[in-house]
Amino acid sequence: MSKVERKKVRRVRRGVPNRIVSFHAPEKLLEMMDMVVEMGLAQNRSELIRKAIEQYTVNMLTFYTTVKKSGSSTSGRGEVGYR
Repeated sequence: MSKVERKKVRRVRRGVPNRIVSFHAPEKLLEMMDMVVEMGLAQNRSELIRKAIEQYTVNMLTFYTTVKKSGSSTSGRGEVGYR
């Protein structure tokens, strides 16, 4: 692992190193995320983002494999709006 790669590995959670990922988000989404954290449904934004991405990914993979097995066609887009 190079020095750059080592710097990106931030924490070890359940024995799995996490990497830092940054992204742009609209202010409205950040406000909604903060509300969820303030309600105590997540410890912080990072935990909320990890949980949301994990749940979304599992749902999309489940959907895709179900559609693939049934022979149906799909656009492959699973977009959810929040605006």
